[in-house]
Amino acid sequence: MKFWVNKEFKALEKDWYRKLKEQGFVDIEKQIGSRQVLWSKSKVKEDIYERSEYYRQLQNKIHTAKFDSDFDRTVMTLTAQGYMIKDIVKVLAAQGDSGYRGTVRYRIRKYENLWGVRKWTRTTRS
Repeated sequence: MKFWVNKEFKALEKDWYRKLKEQGFVDIEKQIGSRQVLWSKSKVKEDIYERSEYYRQLQNKIHTAKFDSDFDRTVMTLTAQGYMIKDIVKVLAAQGDSGYRGTVRYRIRKYENLWGVRKWTRTTRS
């Protein structure tokens, strides 16, 4: 039998993690169910959920929102469908609109803030 499966080891491990937590230790693993997984893998699962929730909220808002222009409606509809900014610019160019990445990014953030879908804050690095 593997040593990490027996009850004595589990009790020792639980006590060890409790002591580390009390001392402020931040583990690179995260408890998910009965398994320990690396934080980055658990973070990916959370990010996927958050991303899908973001697109779901955008799709709901598309149908009820009033837009300042057809340009804005097109940008936000394509964003809700998962298009990347560079692809949105290509679609706009094919339609005869001159949209630049900065303009498209600005319109997306404008409606995200207006709808409360995502809050943007300025961060500073030290």
